[in-house]
Amino acid sequence: MTFGVLQRVREHFWPTGQKEIQAQMGPAQFNDSEIALLRQQLKANSDSALKIRAARGHNVNPRIAAARKAGANV
Repeated sequence: MTFGVLQRVREHFWPTGQKEIQAQMGPAQFNDSEIALLRQQLKANSDSALKIRAARGHNVNPRIAAARKAGANV
């Protein structure tokens, strides 16, 4: 009886058989207009988030602001 319990515990914690994996989704197929729409939505959301942050009085470190102005992606 004890052996059976230990066997089940071992099978539960140390699976040796083939694992079931979900089928992975294929690559997303978007056309150009859908990609443009997604980019437009992303930009609008980013702009609104920056406005909200500025309205709350959040200040950016001057060095980071200078780097952004120079074209760095920070």
